[in-house]
Amino acid sequence: MQPRNMSMSGVVDLAAVKAAGEAKQKAEKARAEA
Repeated sequence: MQPRNMSMSGVVDLAAVKAAGEAKQKAEKARAEA
């Protein structure tokens, strides 16, 4: 395994986790306001 590939997949995973967390927060906020 090349370190570059590992770091790239790590960046993608972090971006996906961050996006999922923001989407969840947005959904919970919308539900609270409804």
